[in-house]
Amino acid sequence: AVIDVENQRYEEALTKFRRMHEIAKAIDHPATIAMSYLNIGTELERMGKQEEAIECLELARDESFQASKHVMVVTNAYLARAYASAKEKIKFRRAIEAALRTARSIDMSYGDGTDFVFHSLSGVLAEKSYGLLEIGEPEETLAMQQEIKSQIALEANIWLDAWIPLDWARAYLMLGQVTN
Repeated sequence: AVIDVENQRYEEALTKFRRMHEIAKAIDHPATIAMSYLNIGTELERMGKQEEAIECLELARDESFQASKHVMVVTNAYLARAYASAKEKIKFRRAIEAALRTARSIDMSYGDGTDFVFHSLSGVLAEKSYGLLEIGEPEETLAMQQEIKSQIALEANIWLDAWIPLDWARAYLMLGQVTN
């Protein structure tokens, strides 16, 4: 499914993520169930099916309560992103703050690796930055710049360092400080 996503074969990926969900339910493994819901929700959001996406991502979050904190971080971060895209400001803020609190509590430790999940604190901060732009709060995105830069440096997150300036450019554009 991940290869299908990479190759922009989204329908095929969704089919495989649904199969993953069936297997996860059959073996009754909460982390895998949560991640299958997360992947299904992510693909549904990509397809513009916001309500269905949010429903799956809420199920992922709910299932994550029986899994590790790492699963809780990633499910709340993705749920926050979906809420932001749907312009649900209060729910966005609640989900992103839950993701941030949980990410900070695990202090960048990977855990025992059995869930095969890791979402860095800088990644969660990036989701917050994106979400703030989606809900029309560019000033808050810009206010996060130093915090994000510091976390990126701490983690040596080169990938995020390369693209996060696009959020700031978008914020300046939204504020009318740059014209397109």
